Amino acid sequence: MSYSFTYPNSNLSEEQKQFYEKNGYLLIKNNVSEKLLNTVCQRFIDICDGKADAANITTVMKDPSLKNKDVQGQYLINKLQDFLYDDVLWQYCSDSAVVNIVEGIIGSNITAVHSMFINKPPNADPGASLDSLHQDLHYFPFRPPNKIVASWTAVERVEEKNGCL
Repeated sequence: MSYSFTYPNSNLSEEQKQFYEKNGYLLIKNNVSEKLLNTVCQRFIDICDGKADAANITTVMKDPSLKNKDVQGQYLINKLQDFLYDDVLWQYCSDSAVVNIVEGIIGSNITAVHSMFINKPPNADPGASLDSLHQDLHYFPFRPPNKIVASWTAVERVEEKNGCL
């Protein structure tokens, strides 16, 4: 089979390649270690609470629906933009479990861009933190599209009631 969107000599199984070619995504459960998930989650909390330096984070964004409520820290912050410049959060970007999958899709010439840690604060207004369906490729100034891939990882259990994507 000829592949357009996965790397020919990759560590992905034939089944994974075919699924990605057909659907444009892979779901790989439990790919990132719980230890790393806990580390990046704690770093997010520490940045939100002002206990860790956020100087290398481009944007620490507050949920606009909560600006007039008496909430702070992780209950207010809904996004860290460009977290790849933070030494602790970079561990996710460079984790072999993540890199191996990305490499299986686009090959070994990998550059991390547009990294976001997205948080849906608990008890946010029902319509808060919602993004309509969209395609990010339109906003990226680089090509070709078959060499661009995103990685999304939940740092806690996700269900409809707690704001999964």
